[in-house]
Amino acid sequence: MANTCYNSITFSGDPEKVEALLSYLNNAIELSWQREEAKRGLYQFIRYKDTVLSEPWLAGQNFNFQSLSFPPIDAMVALAAQFHFNFEYRYHEPSRGVYGESVYQNGEHQDARLDAKDYRAVYYAAENDVFFYQGKCYSDPYIVFDILLENKKNGIPNEPYQPLKIVMNPLDKRLAGILPQIDLAGTAFTIDLRLNELRETLSPWNVIYLDDLLMSEDGNKYLFLFDKELHKQFELTPQVTELPDNIVMLEIPYDVDLDPVGVANRLENDVNSFLKDFPLKEGLTARVIPIHETNVPEMLEQNWRDAQQGYGAGR
Repeated sequence: MANTCYNSITFSGDPEKVEALLSYLNNAIELSWQREEAKRGLYQFIRYKDTVLSEPWLAGQNFNFQSLSFPPIDAMVALAAQFHFNFEYRYHEPSRGVYGESVYQNGEHQDARLDAKDYRAVYYAAENDVFFYQGKCYSDPYIVFDILLENKKNGIPNEPYQPLKIVMNPLDKRLAGILPQIDLAGTAFTIDLRLNELRETLSPWNVIYLDDLLMSEDGNKYLFLFDKELHKQFELTPQVTELPDNIVMLEIPYDVDLDPVGVANRLENDVNSFLKDFPLKEGLTARVIPIHETNVPEMLEQNWRDAQQGYGAGR
């Protein structure tokens, strides 16, 4: 059903009156399935104008059904007055943002539902399909909506989401879609495994592509020469015979240690389960490897020899 509102009512009160109501509803449900002209549900049985119910079912003292676009609260109140029972009525219609609760107790009716101001208290991180409310992360939106609704019922205002006032730990930030960073010889770079690159945080057009980097012998780290002045990967071409002072060799973790959340998303794995085996690491900093501990000096020497041979042959 388009714009379906999902409804669930729990009945209470005098046991005999509740039993009479349940019997009434049970008969109505059976008739709604038997009559060809009543395929849309209990319309002819509750006798309240514009009330169209579908997919009704009973579970103990809970009456569950679907309605079109909005909850038929007035019809339920009329029914409660007719049969003299109480109820707690929860309803929600996702596409219209309808979420609320009605309570009918001894002839008095109260209704509380969320509005646009309440929803503004929640931040939705689409990249990871999670919700943030008061600095906490939730994967189930209805848990958040229940908290908002309880606040509303108790007269507690749901203040608009203020990201600058919320202190989030690194994991919450990452789950909110904020990409991690790594320090490359004093310069912050943003890690984006979706594009397989490192971007200079303050100059995002300056990119280092992970596919261009060498792997360590154990396959767990990336290795590359880095220009500390230009903040770029330095390419050791055959023409280079002497390394400038501003060039250093850096070692950084492999993908799963750089950003386990990004790897989990890329593999389409459950993020929370993946993080149990590969927890998010804080304060990522590239390790500077002394040049003399690498094979760079040998490569420079070979380049010099090749240059000398070429110079001699040219004479």
